[in-house]
Amino acid sequence: MKILIVGGNSNLGKCLKSHLSKYHTVITAGLKDCDIFLDMKFDVAQNGKIFNALTKADIVVNTSSLFGGASFEDIVGAEIVNVIAPISLCNVAVNAGVKHFVHVGSMFSKLTTDSPYCNTYSITKNSAERLIQYYCHKNNLPYTIIRPSQIYGDTFDFAKHQPFFYDIMENAKDGRDIVLTSDPLRNYIHVEDVVKSIALAIERNVYGSYDCSQISNVSYSQIAHYALKHFETNGSVILKKSENNISDNIFPFEDNLYKQIGFYPEINISAGIKRIAEKIKNS
Repeated sequence: MKILIVGGNSNLGKCLKSHLSKYHTVITAGLKDCDIFLDMKFDVAQNGKIFNALTKADIVVNTSSLFGGASFEDIVGAEIVNVIAPISLCNVAVNAGVKHFVHVGSMFSKLTTDSPYCNTYSITKNSAERLIQYYCHKNNLPYTIIRPSQIYGDTFDFAKHQPFFYDIMENAKDGRDIVLTSDPLRNYIHVEDVVKSIALAIERNVYGSYDCSQISNVSYSQIAHYALKHFETNGSVILKKSENNISDNIFPFEDNLYKQIGFYPEINISAGIKRIAEKIKNS
């Protein structure tokens, strides 16, 4: 098959290309270091570029995202990248005769507005998901939406979107104490498990909307203990709870996707942190 990955310069996009290229012809599109350069205009010329690529592709995978912020400019930017871009891509895919549209969403799209973690990113990802479902249904375009939890990988390239997680890794690496002011639960999934899930959904024609999370949640203190263990340093985990306690940010586990693709995440948090430690030690 021929597959176009939009957002091909993202960490997930690069890992997905590396995996899919073993079995398929892969073209990438993005802001830099891709086969096709894209900007955020979404004008006729840009859509023409994407159309030409999609006429040669069977499947399009959208991995692009903008986390944004709270300012007006941040909100508009997130709306363009997270909502307008995927809907424009759906439209071009329909016109180009693409057989399958795959969108990488986020578990955070399920947050309600009263959640302390609800933000521009979660709201725009929710809007995108609903519009993709609507548009693809109306235009008979088979779609798959996959919502990963918090993605991490073997390198510090992933620190941009998971800064606290990699701060723990950095402290463990240097043998410093890891001081926590609260111990909330999180759900981290290794990028390789996400990539395999997406690839299997493509290969097995699994359509619909699905969560993609690690089977077990993990607390900050567990992450810290695993980090010190695998980096083999002498720091300690110190919990100094404050009045401003940070709440959990987790969701009920759903394995509908895993049942259909015959695959469950293989890299638990301990194994994932061990890979990070080994990568650094061997670099």
